[in-house]
Amino acid sequence: MTEFTRSADGSPEPNSSAVSVLAASLREDILASRYAPGTRLYTLRDLQQRSGYSLSVVREALQLLQASGLVTIRQGAKGGVLVRRTDHDVVTQSLSALIASNDIPYAAVIESRQELEGMCAAMAARNVTDAQLAELNASLERAKALIDDPVQFSLENVTFHGLISAGTRNPVIIAVSAALSELFFKETTRVAYSPEALIATVRAHGRIIRALKNRDSDAARKAMTRHVSGFDEYMHQTRQVK
Repeated sequence: MTEFTRSADGSPEPNSSAVSVLAASLREDILASRYAPGTRLYTLRDLQQRSGYSLSVVREALQLLQASGLVTIRQGAKGGVLVRRTDHDVVTQSLSALIASNDIPYAAVIESRQELEGMCAAMAARNVTDAQLAELNASLERAKALIDDPVQFSLENVTFHGLISAGTRNPVIIAVSAALSELFFKETTRVAYSPEALIATVRAHGRIIRALKNRDSDAARKAMTRHVSGFDEYMHQTRQVK
């Protein structure tokens, strides 16, 4: 474990800064050591003794790390601080906080989604596997059968876009895309879709898949951008924009 920052006389930092100092030291240690998810690092008492900080400071520092998604804190005899496998939920929480605390307009979320979805489609055209193309085709067929069920169709639409981001085979892009999609799509099951809008979506998905099969990045980007823009236009036309 890394050395903890202390004041000039060798004692732990004052409580006003101790939490952030300890949290930063622990974060650096966890990231540098590349512990496997589920690794048990220490108990609160162990950490208190090794760091020299009070138990309250240790608890607050660990709560910061838990909130950031780096660790999980378990209580009891077999409890302690365990390394957590970070997933897109952490990114989603951070994006949600960023949007809420900075009063970011919904239009900015839409614009970000348009750019990211287009990039994902272009990357997927270069990297998608035959197995992933088969999954996309299966999603398309399921969507065709759900034209009369808008709620289930919407859920299948989320699946389709998730498969596109997975087709990039880039874990960073996949995580960011999943987080942004969750923020955007969580309300889409409440949208009032016309049959024509659902049919247009099926056709758009078909165009995107064809571009991916042809390994045509430009065509894939254009097809996806057209698809996403078309949805946004529909939302405006039907006055369902936030």
